[in-house]
Amino acid sequence: MKKALIIDTGEVIRVVEVIKTTNNGTIFRDVATGKTYYDREIQIFDDSGVMEFVEMWLPNYYHSDMIGWIDDLHCALDNECDDEKLARIEEAWGTDPKGWLYELINLESAAYRHALERFYELQYPGIKS
Repeated sequence: MKKALIIDTGEVIRVVEVIKTTNNGTIFRDVATGKTYYDREIQIFDDSGVMEFVEMWLPNYYHSDMIGWIDDLHCALDNECDDEKLARIEEAWGTDPKGWLYELINLESAAYRHALERFYELQYPGIKS
């Protein structure tokens, strides 16, 4: 199962891997509703592996505000937030899920960059970045 963004609405859904490939494209099924989407209607994303690397190499991962926001935004995009958390997210990032996804991408990119910097500082200690 993977997450996907419905391009027209900005809604994030969970899809089953490829159901069928036709001349019109590859068809995926939304796990929650059973509705099907062609690959051109959704954007699939999978952050596994990247976030595991970040967890291992980002300094102070478990005490990072950035990681807290990343977790909160994932929670909001997955419709798993309580009212208090959702209110904090809306105050900080607005009410549009497309905006949340944009901020999530920025935060995860920054976290990955910081983790890479630490990894390479330890890998090549004689070279200053």
